[in-house]
Amino acid sequence: VAAVTRSRVAPSHSALAGETPKPDPVTGLKPGATEIVSARTEYSQTFDNHDGTRTTQFFAEPAFYKPEGASTLVPIEVGFAPFGASATTFVSGKAPVSVTVADSLGSTDFLRTTHDSQSIGFRLPADLAKAASDVSPTVHDERVADYLGILPGTDLRVIANADGAKSFFIWHRIPADPT
Repeated sequence: VAAVTRSRVAPSHSALAGETPKPDPVTGLKPGATEIVSARTEYSQTFDNHDGTRTTQFFAEPAFYKPEGASTLVPIEVGFAPFGASATTFVSGKAPVSVTVADSLGSTDFLRTTHDSQSIGFRLPADLAKAASDVSPTVHDERVADYLGILPGTDLRVIANADGAKSFFIWHRIPADPT
């Protein structure tokens, strides 16, 4: 949360006897506050405190997105989950950019990103794909998928995030010729 603001929306005549409940020190929300879903933006979330005030949380990065065909913004939830009949194909699909890691490094795309019905796929050159065709991704930490042993002494790591993925090689030892 980058910032929290409170605003009075109407005069409050319902003051309770005694002390007013204090906002949560981390979220800034008063006890019993409920979200006003229609007030969501990609970068903010607004709550009704039920005492004539509202609390708005602002985020430094997008926290919500509108899935294709949806009418409201929903929370971004980055993380790989099994997809389809294969127990080794995974999709991180609850974000503006969907990330798919395929069940093998064979002749198809092992990594595909999709946004607004536009996709970009990545695959290995044919000679490398044939040698690594039996390598499947291992997902751990929900956002991370590893293809272990795509080349001798080399793994490929894919990290999903809200706007796509990062991928890089992990060498078990420094290569003699890094080219």
